[in-house]
Amino acid sequence: MMHNRAGRKLRRTTAHRLAMFSNQLESLFTHERIQTTLTKAKELRPLAERLITTAKNDDVAARRKVARWVPDRTTVKKVFEAIAPRFVDRPGGYTRILRLGQRRGDAAEAAILEFVDYKFEAKEKGPKKESLSDRARRASGGRVETVRKEKPEEAESAEEVAGAATKKGAKPARPARPKKTDTATPSAANSLSLTRESRLRRARIGAIAWGVFLLALTSWPKPPHVPIVSEISEFDKVVHFVLYGTEAFFLYRSIAWPGRPIFSLLRALAVTGAMAVWGAADEVHQHWIPGRSMEGEDVTTDVLGAAAGAVVAAWAAGRGGQRPTS
Repeated sequence: MMHNRAGRKLRRTTAHRLAMFSNQLESLFTHERIQTTLTKAKELRPLAERLITTAKNDDVAARRKVARWVPDRTTVKKVFEAIAPRFVDRPGGYTRILRLGQRRGDAAEAAILEFVDYKFEAKEKGPKKESLSDRARRASGGRVETVRKEKPEEAESAEEVAGAATKKGAKPARPARPKKTDTATPSAANSLSLTRESRLRRARIGAIAWGVFLLALTSWPKPPHVPIVSEISEFDKVVHFVLYGTEAFFLYRSIAWPGRPIFSLLRALAVTGAMAVWGAADEVHQHWIPGRSMEGEDVTTDVLGAAAGAVVAAWAAGRGGQRPTS
């Protein structure tokens, strides 16, 4: 036999369900009207009516019994002094349920639980807030002027043509595209100048680094010996040609002369002359290093390598579109 199975559980534990009923009872006795689901209202209604029947006998036991469900002392006082005396001559049926239909969201059946003698009093609406347009109209004496932006004549004529075409049933003409100008934007000019500066910076760093490497290599007491390769005849001339050609390449790329074309003969001659002086000074420098000797043919090889490096640098600048800047 099944006992204590009466009542709806409302998918809640016992403690949760009783706490919910306690909160709803306090709200009902405070506001005399609450809105909840239909199922909860059906479960709460007999409990609320039993507490009102208990409150008709105003004694300590009755107050303690009501206080078990309504912990707020102010609400308990209202139940015994204001609500219960209204239903002294009524044997029961102190509340009623008004169905509201399905509510939005979960589509649950909503309902209102209220006392049968509850009188609905509409709230008085406060003064209407004055809008900005009303305030402007009152300030200007009932007249508000709207400021219309003046359109250029071309735009007005285009709108007229489009309106006429639309009336006839034809498609409106597309607006003319703005003509492209050859002037570069400030951002493009800045990016171009940064690219040129970065190229010059890289070329100067390469020239300095290669010059330090060349000076250290020529200042070594004894030339480095590479197996098989060092035994080739005139190998030292090839090395001089490559070393000085590379240095001339970096020097040509690192010099910036404003107003000069991409290939400048004077620029190439200046680089070649500087490398010739460097080669002659290097041979004199090697004369004072033990194990080294001064050879005039090396200077000629250095000059030829420098000229070749300058020509290659000019050709590479022309291919890449580099133009020297100040």
